[in-house]
Amino acid sequence: MAARIESGLNRMLADGSFDAMFDKRWSKTLLSKNMKNRLIFQLANPLLSPETAEMIRRHPEYFLFPPKVDGNPTPASGLRQ
Repeated sequence: MAARIESGLNRMLADGSFDAMFDKRWSKTLLSKNMKNRLIFQLANPLLSPETAEMIRRHPEYFLFPPKVDGNPTPASGLRQ
């Protein structure tokens, strides 16, 4: 079942339908309205699988991480571009 879900999500990423669905519910416009006032807690996750870490690295736009400057997170300044 996991392989079928992953396959479907990868197809959605490839054809743009994931972006359309994501933007409908979590558009950058809606999310960015209060970004300057949010708090960010950086938490290490030693249980994060290498595959999940790679997905986060390859698609940071789907996660609300602050931009990095010189490899270090900046203060809560908005969505990563």
